[in-house]
Amino acid sequence: MKKTAFLLLVLLASLTAVAQGISFETGSWSELLAKAKDTGKPVFVDVFTTWCGPCKMMSKEIFPMESVGKVFNESFVSYQLDAEKGEGVELAKKYEIKAYPTYLFLKPDGTVFFRFLGSMPAESFLRQAQVALTEAKDPKTISDWDLEYPLHKTDTAFLKGYILKRDKIGISNVELLNEYMKLIPESEQKLAPTCDLLFKEYDNIKVGTLAFDYLLKNHEAIDQLNPKIVYSFLEGAIGNSVRDAARTKDESKLQTCVNALSTLPASKLSITSDNIYMDYYRATGNKDKYFQQMVQLCNNQLMKITVEASTKEKVQSTAFNLNEYAWQVYQNMASKDSLILAAKWSKRSLELAPGNYSFLDTQACLLYKLGNKKEAVAMEEKALALIEKSSADYGNYEKVLNRMKAGEKIWEK
Repeated sequence: MKKTAFLLLVLLASLTAVAQGISFETGSWSELLAKAKDTGKPVFVDVFTTWCGPCKMMSKEIFPMESVGKVFNESFVSYQLDAEKGEGVELAKKYEIKAYPTYLFLKPDGTVFFRFLGSMPAESFLRQAQVALTEAKDPKTISDWDLEYPLHKTDTAFLKGYILKRDKIGISNVELLNEYMKLIPESEQKLAPTCDLLFKEYDNIKVGTLAFDYLLKNHEAIDQLNPKIVYSFLEGAIGNSVRDAARTKDESKLQTCVNALSTLPASKLSITSDNIYMDYYRATGNKDKYFQQMVQLCNNQLMKITVEASTKEKVQSTAFNLNEYAWQVYQNMASKDSLILAAKWSKRSLELAPGNYSFLDTQACLLYKLGNKKEAVAMEEKALALIEKSSADYGNYEKVLNRMKAGEKIWEK
C-alpha cells in the first residue's frame, strides 16, 4: 500500500513538472482555431521539422521551462506544427514559412499578426512574446492596412507604418520600399530611420532593386551614420542575387553582382569577386570552375596575407579559409599537383595559426594521401596530443591515426 502511494506521488510530481512548460494542443487545425475563438486567446504556433536542430533545442530546453509555460499558458492557445507532415505541409505554404523554427501568432480567425524565428534563450523568447501580446491588442490588423493601401499610396507616413506592420509579420517589403524611396526627399534618405527600414529587408533586397542602388550610391555617407552595417548588408544582398543567378544559371546576373561588388571599397568587405564566383560555381555544380577559382583566391590573395600587415581577426579568418580549402581539395581531388598545392595552403594555415589540431589533421591527411606516411603519422600524433581524451574528436582522430599506421585508405574518394 505504501509502495503504491509512493508511486502515485512520483507520477503526480512528474505530471506537474511536465505541465509547468508550454501546454500544446493536440487536435486538428480547425479544432485549434475553434478553441482560440472560445477562449478569446490568440494562437501561438511553433512551426518545426524533425531534422531541425534549433527546433529540437527549443522543444527540449525552452518550452518546458516554468517561466515560459506560465506566460504562454495564460496568454495563448499553443500548438506545434510539423511543416512536413499532414496539415502542416499546406499550412507552411499558406503562411510562407521559409526557415525553422518559425513562431506564428494568429488571431482566432487564422490571421497572422506577428512572427519571429530561430532558437534563443528564454529571456529573448519571452520578450518576443510580450511584443506579440502588444500586437494582438492593436485594433488595426494587416487586412485593414491592405484595404487602405490603394488610397494612401503617396502618403509617406502611411507607407512607413505599412512597411513596419508587414515587417512584424514577416512579409517582404521590397516593392513598398521602392515606392517609399521615390517619394521621400534625398535629404531624408540617408537618415538612420530610413536606412533601418532598408536593413530590415536583409533577406529580400537584391542587386538591381531601388533600395540596393540607393545604398550602393550612398554607402560612404550611410556608413558614417550606420557604421559597420551598410557593407555587410550590401554583401548580403549581393549574396542573395548570386544565389538567384545560380538557380537559373544566369551568368549575366552573376557578372552584375561582381560589378556591384567592384564599386565598393575592398578594405570594408569580407568577400571578393573570387568568393562570388566560387559560390556560383558550387551552387551550379561546376566543380572544375569552382576549384579553378579556389586556386586563384588562395594563391593570389590568401597566401599573400601576412601577420605583420593584418589584424588578428584577418589572420585568423585567413588561416581558417586556407585550411577549409585545403580540406576540400583533400576530400574531392586525386591529382598529385592539386594535393601538393593544397598541402602548401595547409602549411600556411599552420604558420598563421600554429597549434590548431584541426589544421594539423588536414596537413596530416594531405601528406598521407600524397604517400608521405611517416610525416603524416607524426603530424596526426601532434594533433591528437592537443585534444582532450574525453572529446569526440579524440576518438575520431585516433581512428585516423591507427588507419594511417596500418597503411589503410582514410579518404572516401
